[in-house]
Amino acid sequence: LERAYFELGQYGEINKLYERILEKDPNNAMALLGLANLASKKGEHDRALLQYRHVLEVDPDNLSARAGIIRILSQQNRWPQLSSEVDTLINSAAFNHAGYACATCGHHEPEAAWYCPQCKAVGTFGV
Repeated sequence: LERAYFELGQYGEINKLYERILEKDPNNAMALLGLANLASKKGEHDRALLQYRHVLEVDPDNLSARAGIIRILSQQNRWPQLSSEVDTLINSAAFNHAGYACATCGHHEPEAAWYCPQCKAVGTFGV
């Protein structure tokens, strides 16, 4: 729906859609992210940065919001802030993966595997 409105140039309708969602659930990360992406596409970078930061308040591990911030800071050559955001991304829990577990027997492996070496089940590591 968002893509259709955007392609038709009906940005106000997209905005209204997200605003209605946020009226019912002010912490809906997907709606907040949608507003941030819309502001970014429209070139409203300061507004987009505020929205992306709001997403991170609600969902600190949201990689899409972090990527949006990094993209805008990069476009604006704001290197010290960009460096800080990249450091935060690298140090985030999203990159501190604890390994993989077989969905059948629960066996843990540090790397993704096609089959479980313990129970021999295939495709149970979510790869």
